[in-house]
Amino acid sequence: YKRQVPLSVSNIEGLTNYYLRIKPGKHEVQVNFYPENNIGYIERFAVIHEFGQSGSYELRAYRKKLNTTRGSLLENAPPSPLCVDLTFNSRLQRRFCKQADSTRQGEFVESNALETL
Repeated sequence: YKRQVPLSVSNIEGLTNYYLRIKPGKHEVQVNFYPENNIGYIERFAVIHEFGQSGSYELRAYRKKLNTTRGSLLENAPPSPLCVDLTFNSRLQRRFCKQADSTRQGEFVESNALETL
């Protein structure tokens, strides 16, 4: 039992935000985010999670603010990393951020959500 239900019109013309109804259990969820408010730039995110309790789960993408005032202009030029939080009833459960290092660049890596609060 999986069902996509339109939620609201997106800020980007021609797109709609959806919510997903699923039975409790382990599921893979795939989401497209448009972090630049540009239909031409899509970030695809997939997560496998044990949705064990009934309630409201939410995936929210955002740019993580970096407090860097050191280094050269070139070192501070790249955009802040894109992160995705998985919340349950508005409480953070899991956090994933894109890694800036060369071995995992472009890959979402899970961090310890409680350490980053």
